[in-house]
Amino acid sequence: MARVTRVSKSRKDHTCSRGGHIIPAGEPYQHATPGFRGRRIIRCMEHPFRPSDLTTSAASAPMAAQEAFLDFLDGLDSNDDDALDQLESEVETLVSEVEAYAYDREAALDAWENGNSQLEDLNETAQTALGEVSDLSVDNRPPSDFDTLDEYQEHVEEQVDEVRGIVDGLEF
Repeated sequence: MARVTRVSKSRKDHTCSRGGHIIPAGEPYQHATPGFRGRRIIRCMEHPFRPSDLTTSAASAPMAAQEAFLDFLDGLDSNDDDALDQLESEVETLVSEVEAYAYDREAALDAWENGNSQLEDLNETAQTALGEVSDLSVDNRPPSDFDTLDEYQEHVEEQVDEVRGIVDGLEF
């Protein structure tokens, strides 16, 4: 992973690579250069770097999917009648990203005739993550199946907590 450097006072204006807005001179910012001969990425303090931003490995795609999923959970409204449908859709998206990553890691390992211990470790990690997310399921009962709206909201929150516990623990 790339090292993040914090600058307490900018000498000139910069553009935040995540928000696209100007970071005026005198304001703090962060920068990092992921990858060999990578381009420097600048972020304001309101848009800090995430692990997927700091790597150029194949793991950046499932890491970004995991981060997007957790952002979705943070913004999910349990009062919404479609909350469980949205959650189910996001789970499917996350599972497909992890499946693609696991497939790529397995293909990379298969390409080595005599094996490769580092690729074996990466493949094992990918298969573990796939095993954890492939079991994710959402009890997608409609609000009409519940006696009160409060019961439905509680059900949604239970589903979110269950899924969050699994997704938070994923490692790539």
